[in-house]
Amino acid sequence: MRHARCMIIAAALALFIIGAQTASAFQSDPLSLFTTADRAFEAGDYKTAATFYEQGIFALSATAPEEYITLGYAYSQLGRCEVLMGNLNMALIFFYQALDMGYAAMTTDREDALRVVISSHGAILDTYD
Repeated sequence: MRHARCMIIAAALALFIIGAQTASAFQSDPLSLFTTADRAFEAGDYKTAATFYEQGIFALSATAPEEYITLGYAYSQLGRCEVLMGNLNMALIFFYQALDMGYAAMTTDREDALRVVISSHGAILDTYD
């Protein structure tokens, strides 16, 4: 009986460790974080979306800082979250970050970079309106 309890405890501990590693890996994958953020945004949960966009930006900046288009999109979405939560000053900061990412991408991916730049300019103008 005692051996069976030890086996159950060991199995539970192993599952806990595997689950924690899986959750950790998921949380550090920027694309998974952005997908979760997009879902929260579409559901109208802007606070949760903003949290996941921030985590995704942090993770992507640490692993692939040259991903200017993806970072620009994420900063733009983070700005949209802030607008919808009434934090216009923070929104402007994020829209300007998106704009910087768009300009940084001009030499590598001009078409997508222009989309980021134009949408960022539009978002900035809308915020001031």
